[in-house]
Amino acid sequence: MQQAPTTLNGESSLNWIAQLPPAVEAEVRAAMKLKVFPAGEAIYRYQEEADATYQVQSGSVQTSNVTAEGKEILLHIMQIGECFGEIGLIEGSRRAHTAAAREDTELAVLSKADFNALRRRHWEINEALLKMQCTRLRMVFMFIEDSALRPLRQRLARRLVLMATMMGSKQGEQIIIKLALSQEELGKMLGASRQSVNKELSYLEKHNIVAKTRDGIAIVDPAALNALT
Repeated sequence: MQQAPTTLNGESSLNWIAQLPPAVEAEVRAAMKLKVFPAGEAIYRYQEEADATYQVQSGSVQTSNVTAEGKEILLHIMQIGECFGEIGLIEGSRRAHTAAAREDTELAVLSKADFNALRRRHWEINEALLKMQCTRLRMVFMFIEDSALRPLRQRLARRLVLMATMMGSKQGEQIIIKLALSQEELGKMLGASRQSVNKELSYLEKHNIVAKTRDGIAIVDPAALNALT
């Protein structure tokens, strides 16, 4: 079974702000400004200058890249509380991917100048950022390992377990992932065609491991899904 970076009942490990001492967290939040992005609007694009970092307040954000052949790779979907966009500020580099609002989304925005000033004043911020980058690195290693070594059914099961852990809510014995994610988008996450993903989802449904819901996916038998990972 894979090791996921968060727990169902815990604070997201992709939320460095929540890991700060209360006084430092309050200072960071006081420096942030709220901004609304309509569904489909780019927050930043690949190779743009990094000028801010963000935290999702409502809605959701997807990060993606496009290969030289024009194939889109869906990297991650950020939910409420998750932070992103800090790597370019830390490195002084340009954006490594595109980030866009999946729906009408409100973000808390911390400018580059404020981000750097706060980091200079509070060592706790750098420690929290380091821990979050370790989580991101573990996720990257998992995705590389999956794409290189594992069959699609196992990759799909591992991704569903990760999503259930990061954004799922328990309802009895089931775990509900409230995320409207199409089979095409799942394919972009897994490097597979929509048809192949549909075949594997149908297998999981036939064996009562998962079920489609109106606004997401239900993990009906978490133990059986874990066994596939």
